[in-house]
Amino acid sequence: MISPQGYFRMGSPTRHLFFTDWEIEKLGGARRRWHSLEKRPEPVLKPEAPWEGKIIYAYGGSLLDDLSSRGYRLYYTAMGHGLGKRSYVCLAESTDGVHFNRPDLGEFEFDGKTDNNIVYVSPDEQLASLCVVWDGTDPDARRRM
Repeated sequence: MISPQGYFRMGSPTRHLFFTDWEIEKLGGARRRWHSLEKRPEPVLKPEAPWEGKIIYAYGGSLLDDLSSRGYRLYYTAMGHGLGKRSYVCLAESTDGVHFNRPDLGEFEFDGKTDNNIVYVSPDEQLASLCVVWDGTDPDARRRM
């Protein structure tokens, strides 16, 4: 269906979160259900590693359902040693979406070592935002993991 603004066509098959009815042509017996949120006393992910510095953040669709049925993959930005310094994109994995671990990927060097969860090093001093797109048809198997 195309939105009233004419710019969105919903593809299939896809998961989609419906907040408004403009995307729904026919309900067909479906019912909207809102679930209560649970506010946690602490963030689910806090800076712990030296490359994460004091600031990490994730937004813009960077929590992906892991298609291998292992849970979730969260891609987040780490500000390194503070604002104006090198930024890193890192990976955290979770089976429940609440408890995350940082896998040792060995891809990028930080302070002479590669035992970290860095998946991308910003060529600039600061990475402003992040959006991860998963392509299951990529010919490079390492990028489909």
